[in-house]
Amino acid sequence: DDVARDSLEHELGHKVYRPQPFKKKGSKKPTAYPPRSGDVKKSYFDDRDELFQALGKFQREHFKETGKRLTQPDQLYKLIKSDENFDYLSKEGSRLINYLRKQSKGNNSEQRLKFFSELAPMFVEKEDSFQEAINKRMS
Repeated sequence: DDVARDSLEHELGHKVYRPQPFKKKGSKKPTAYPPRSGDVKKSYFDDRDELFQALGKFQREHFKETGKRLTQPDQLYKLIKSDENFDYLSKEGSRLINYLRKQSKGNNSEQRLKFFSELAPMFVEKEDSFQEAINKRMS
């Protein structure tokens, strides 16, 4: 059934999506997120593992629908700012879009949304096989 398949894909993906920590220019410490706006509530996607999972799923669903991948740091930003309705997304994909649209409001909103948009291309790298991708990221 679709729910079981989606759940399994989600949980297995936690082992696959392990991007390297990234640093702001001039900083010696990796950063997880840009400063949080005081008027944006905590979310499920504040856990970076869940955010990475959803970004990967969004990339797959967006590619399936459009035939295009988000390979540039500003592409997701432009999509979020557009009036696109994303009716082709799964429940998790839609939840990600709602989260990102909420992030685009309030204090530090532009900085936060650009930050999340810069993450999207990390989930496009082509692997020869799913098993190779898992082995590579688990090593």
